[in-house]
Amino acid sequence: RVMVNLPMSVIDKALPMLPQEHLRRSHIHMEEWDLSLGELRELWREVQDTPDATFVTVEDGDERVRVWKEGGYFKVSVVDGHGGETVDVKLPARVVDALLSGEGEELNLAAAFEALRDAGAGDLVTISGQNEQVRVWIDQIAEAR
Repeated sequence: RVMVNLPMSVIDKALPMLPQEHLRRSHIHMEEWDLSLGELRELWREVQDTPDATFVTVEDGDERVRVWKEGGYFKVSVVDGHGGETVDVKLPARVVDALLSGEGEELNLAAAFEALRDAGAGDLVTISGQNEQVRVWIDQIAEAR
């Protein structure tokens, strides 16, 4: 069992230490699909302008993928019935807005973390499988042991 508790203030201080060349990669590559940051911003504006809805549902045997927008959150759920693994992502839309607020072809990580801090407590990512469980969340109370 591994537990990591990072206060947002530590993350804020660590952000400027990241090599800038890693923050300037402005393309998202997914197999044969290549999306520029400008195209991603345009796509995100369209998503924001739509009412809550399911955008993608894929069912293939025991595997299911769903991508949707609901109550100010962008959500993704992946269920692999064969391996017994489930991945759920719940990202506040305002965090994506802040991330995409960078100039030109740069992401604004500092603004995204500030928006994440302001979003309050809650789960962001949960992964559960037969032998593993991962949870990433925002907690308002620091735990000292």
